[in-house]
This record gives sequence, structure tokens and C-alpha cells, in this order.
Amino acid sequence: MKIPFVKGHMGGNTIALFREDSFSRSDLPASVVQALADENLACHEAGLIAPLSPERLALKIVGRSSRNWITACGGLTQVLGTALTKDEACRQMKLERRDPPFSLLLDTDAGPTPLTISGSDEAPESWTDMTAFLHEIVHDGMEEMELAGFPAFRIGKFLVLDVRALEKRHDLKAIENLSPDSRQTLMEIQRSFLKRPGKTGFDFALFDDRPSRGGDFRVLFPHNLAEGHIEPACGTGTVAVGVALFAFGVLAEKTLLSGDGFREIVFEAGGGAFLGGPERSRLRLEVRDQNLSKAFFSHDTVRITAIGKLLLSGGENGIRLRKERNRHG
Repeated sequence: MKIPFVKGHMGGNTIALFREDSFSRSDLPASVVQALADENLACHEAGLIAPLSPERLALKIVGRSSRNWITACGGLTQVLGTALTKDEACRQMKLERRDPPFSLLLDTDAGPTPLTISGSDEAPESWTDMTAFLHEIVHDGMEEMELAGFPAFRIGKFLVLDVRALEKRHDLKAIENLSPDSRQTLMEIQRSFLKRPGKTGFDFALFDDRPSRGGDFRVLFPHNLAEGHIEPACGTGTVAVGVALFAFGVLAEKTLLSGDGFREIVFEAGGGAFLGGPERSRLRLEVRDQNLSKAFFSHDTVRITAIGKLLLSGGENGIRLRKERNRHG
């Protein structure tokens, strides 16, 4: 069976888009996980799309590290927003191409997720309403903890770590560039996290408050170092970091967020497997009555990189790449 796909990335967070009806339901999500493997599309997450109306799409999301359904993915929505402005991508996915500005509603497992695209066909800008994911975090709870001797935060299912905590063992440059020794420490911390009872998962965010390119913070997302799954940018991870910074008083201390209303926070990200980067993730948080009420995410570098088909077959590897036409830019 030939499986049409569109591949793209948001700041190095690689995404595959498929029509939901391209896969046999009995093979889900295992067949999609195989499609994400390095020998196939080499992507971090996949989205299965089913049009419900001209203004509404059902979106099921599969994560490579969890090998299962996940509730939300900011990078996927950003790539989808760009794909909807491209003729060839829309033909491949049998979707209606749109001219910005436009908006639509995504039905995800986290809940209704509005997506707004502005700008132009050549340079679309997508804002994802991540409020449903924010509510999921609040429902799952937050706590400070100690893991393998290091202070950390659990934000919903996310493990969030301030890079400064690692400096008692590693040089900052080694941490910034994920040296072999610092990777071992991070894997040790994550193993301790995964052994804990309650809400956990392969969702890992590093941050610090030493930006070098005019942002407010730097971030990196080493979700599964053992398998080389490192995302230079991550929408859900950026929300989790923002929630941690708000919940534990960092934003207030830096006067980045005070009183009711909206505040935009800029995170340096993207470009490769290192802390911070030349690109920008933007997070808009709304505070009402001293609580976070809404969250919106956007990243400034989103690209469609390939359009083609996979051949779904039996055998040890399951899915093999049949054809991939590169579309850079």
C-alpha cells in the first residue's frame, strides 16, 4: 500500500503528515511509529489528518519516543499550518489550500485546538492555541522534585530542568552542546523520573535564563537521548517551561509577567542539538486572577522538506521508503 506523506520541520522538530485513511486501523499506531524510524522518514512525530468540514480537521498524533498516541504537538500544528498554504502539499493530502489569513479548528486528544495562519503564502506565520494542552498540564499537576541528586520540576508529564542545576557536575559549554558526559547525566535524571509513580513520560525540557540573541530564555528538548531523539524546538515543551517559570515564580521575579493580561515570552531555540539557537519560539500567556488561563505558541522557522509516498509492506521493517521528492525552502 502506498502511503502519501508530507514531511516538514519546525526548528528541527521533524514532522510527518498523513491522511488518517491511508493506514489500516488495526495497524495503528505501530505502523506509524515504523514510518517515523530513521530508515524511513526520520521524524519525531506524525499527524493523522481527517477532514471534518472546511474549517475543522481531526488530528491524531503519534510520538516516536513514546511509540504511542500523544495528546498534543505544537511543532506538528506549525508544520500543518504551513502545509495548508502550499499547492503540492495540499494535493498530496487531499486538503483545501488556503491563502492567509485564515483559521481552522483541530480536534486533538488534548481538546479543541484553534490554529490561525497569517502572513503570506511565501512566509506564513502560524499561531497555535495551546490552551487545551495547558489545561491538561494543570489537571495532571505540577511539583518540585529531586532526581539523581538534581532539583527538577514535573509539569504534567514533562520533566523540566534548569541548566544551572547541572553545573555542579558539568561545565556550561559541555551542557550547552550535550557532551557525552552531560548526556549520561541527563539520561540518569530521566531514568529516575520514569521510575516514579504517577504522571511521567518521554517529555524532557532544558532551559536557562542566559539568552545570547535577545530572547528571554534558551531551551532544548532531549526527549530520548538513548535513541537520539533530541528536538531543538518543541511547542508542548515550550508551554511546559513557561508553566514552570510561572508556577515557581521565575517570571514574576524577572518582571516578565505581572498582573492580569497577556505577555509574550521569547525562547531562543532551533538550529541543532544544542541549548538555545538562532531561531525564536514565542509563547503568549494570559493570566487571569493570578492563574494561567490561555497559552499560544509560534515558531519563526517552519519548512516543508519532502513530499512523496511510502510503501507499506510486511517483513522485519514493516514500512519502506518508496519515493521521496525533496522540496527544500
